[in-house]
Amino acid sequence: MIGGGATVEPRAKAKTPEKPDARDGGDVLIIPNYENPSWDEHFFVFVAHPIVKVEFHVKDNDGFGTELMGVMEIPVAKIVSGDMVNDWFLIIGNFGSPSRPTRNFTSQPNSGQKGGDATLYQDARVPEGKLPQILLDDGKIYEQGKCQEDICHAILEAHHLIYIIGWSIYHPVRLVREPSRELPNGGELSLGELLKHKSEEGVRVVVLIWNDKTSHDKFLLKTDGVTQTHDEETKKFFRHCGVRYVLALGYTSTKLSIFKQQRWKNAAKWREFKLKNVRRWHENALLRLNRISWILCPSIGPDGDRKLQVRDKDNPENWHVQVFRSIDSGSVKGFPKSVEEAAKQGQTMTMTYKIIAQALEKAGLSHKYHRLDDLNFYCLGKREPLSSSQPSSQAMNQQSENNAVASVQKFRRFMIYVHAKGMIVDDEYVIVGSANINQRSLRGSRDIEIAMGGHQPHHTWARKKRHLHGQFYGYRMSLWAEHLGDLEDSLREPQSIECVKRVNRIAKWNWKAYVDEDQHNPKEMRGHLMQYPIQVILG
Repeated sequence: MIGGGATVEPRAKAKTPEKPDARDGGDVLIIPNYENPSWDEHFFVFVAHPIVKVEFHVKDNDGFGTELMGVMEIPVAKIVSGDMVNDWFLIIGNFGSPSRPTRNFTSQPNSGQKGGDATLYQDARVPEGKLPQILLDDGKIYEQGKCQEDICHAILEAHHLIYIIGWSIYHPVRLVREPSRELPNGGELSLGELLKHKSEEGVRVVVLIWNDKTSHDKFLLKTDGVTQTHDEETKKFFRHCGVRYVLALGYTSTKLSIFKQQRWKNAAKWREFKLKNVRRWHENALLRLNRISWILCPSIGPDGDRKLQVRDKDNPENWHVQVFRSIDSGSVKGFPKSVEEAAKQGQTMTMTYKIIAQALEKAGLSHKYHRLDDLNFYCLGKREPLSSSQPSSQAMNQQSENNAVASVQKFRRFMIYVHAKGMIVDDEYVIVGSANINQRSLRGSRDIEIAMGGHQPHHTWARKKRHLHGQFYGYRMSLWAEHLGDLEDSLREPQSIECVKRVNRIAKWNWKAYVDEDQHNPKEMRGHLMQYPIQVILG
């Protein structure tokens, strides 16, 4: 609340002074001609850098623009504790003095949606018996999720709404090839036919896909596009059916709001003129989904989200989950085109190892530990063993030397490109999403990204006072079993030097096996994890 003698139309915007060009926390509503406004607003300040305070720039909207009244600061130390912040703060004017009487502000950090549930998938499909059993706390055994099969069942069992957002959705794909449980009627259909089938049942099906502007399917111009996401092909497939399929570029939150508002205005105009063949506002499935009564939304208050909870807070498998996203109109900027820009990856690695070396030197431990004991970079690859069906050298030589297929057939090796990214911290917290660990993805104002972060409050180091053996431990161990070829006791304690050195030995061996030029008797890889081809030396 604001108190003062002058009548103003106040507004505020949250910022972090350390990164003034980072994404803002968003504007709060303007309250006209009111001396003591109360904002009941929820917004996020996106932070991916060290900060010491959050600033609120308070402005007066006078009809001819906005005038900065002053800046209010809240130390991060007050926010990170997790407690409600309810205090009086000075709004400091341009010349360093209070421009108005003291103000009161209430804030509380967001800890995610409580009482949730989530399933972690390491692959689209994990064959039965491929990986060893992983024991969890309380005698439980970790179960690898079957991603595509679960998606198929979720679609088949939907009664009201199917909302799909993705980089690429290819309609001929079949989700289930080898079912582990009985599929309901329709499970044998391709993804596109399955979605059509559900729309015919009366389910609202909405598909929002990235629009590759380099792909075309009009008249004589047909191109796959740079990213080959099949966007035009899939759009054509869903034409003249009940599936709402929209190709969309990224917009900032403000632009998206304006974009939505304009479409709503246009819809209203169309209704007024009663034009034929124009969709009415309620047929625009991508707008105002919160108008649908059976979609539950959290309400204001400490217990406002309780009606959304699927697990009780005392349930040991309870999750706290957050969804992070970045959408911006600058997302279509090109990839690095020069060697200097692409070299930033190597510079980042060099800088990071330099920081570690300085820290070890300062602690007097540089003689005891190497930088590779603290940080390592890996990549994934596969080299298949020689089989009797391998084409002869003469047959392969008849193909072009630049033919990628011939190269793969000759050496039977290829990189594994993983589009989803994830991070597991201390077997206690996990974040999985689309963002790469680079400035382009993480700045928040370029690529469109989405991620899920979560933890289980009953499986924390602070609560257990020991290493955790919950879902995140099982998830990590399952991934390591696949990429390292097996599980060993040393891998159960990833923070130990023994574990780090063992993983590095396996990864180094795999890289040598991967690049081995011996076509007839190459070294055999153990799993897929390979040491990134860089050399880290002392000095």
